[in-house]
Amino acid sequence: ALWIVACPCAISFAAPITRLIGALHAEKLGFWIRDTHVFTELKNIKKIAFDKTGTLSNSFLNLNLQLPLLDNQLKQIILSLENKSTHPIARAIRKAFGHFPIVHVTDLKETPGLGVEGWIDGFFYELKKAYQANKHVIELRKNHSVLVELEFFENISDHLKQAIDLLKAKYQIYILSGDHPDRAKKFANQLDLSSENVFAGLTPEQKQKIIQHIQPDVYIGDGTNDLLALKTAPVSISFGNA
Repeated sequence: ALWIVACPCAISFAAPITRLIGALHAEKLGFWIRDTHVFTELKNIKKIAFDKTGTLSNSFLNLNLQLPLLDNQLKQIILSLENKSTHPIARAIRKAFGHFPIVHVTDLKETPGLGVEGWIDGFFYELKKAYQANKHVIELRKNHSVLVELEFFENISDHLKQAIDLLKAKYQIYILSGDHPDRAKKFANQLDLSSENVFAGLTPEQKQKIIQHIQPDVYIGDGTNDLLALKTAPVSISFGNA
């Protein structure tokens, strides 16, 4: 007969070491684990909530360069306002106008869910979201008057539909978005997701309240607009610069 005598202390030591090894292995694969207790929480997942723009859609929005035609000075102003932002719109602007030099912006301020503003050469400029149902548009304003509208479009990544289909088979899926409800529901429809699980037109504070209401086990987001939601969910996953 074989007798095995084990000390309970071994389990106490093994559990945190195992979590640490898992975190180190994840880091090699490009994942940074802030709290290793996430491994315990992940086995109980039933509900997953996603941000839309930059998370489910491609991380880069695309700027419609055909409409409108902008002169180089306006491109510089737009680029300078969005130069430090991590929002997908800012990344799209830097992708399109990144070859232009940056001009100095005084009192630059970004308001999550709304846009950016600042002073350039004595004029007050704003890049703010225009609430339109059929288009993803932001307005460039000078001294509170609209100068021009910028239109963006987003794509569903090639493998997203397959991934969502796999997740739907096991989990309840939600979408939380700052976009116009019509656009968000149209996006969800392309993924065969129920419109009842789509919450749109949300500010960061409203996203946080929705998280508290629907109580997902995991929230997956990207960007400044998701910080409150990421902090509220039991398990949070952020991409890129989030």
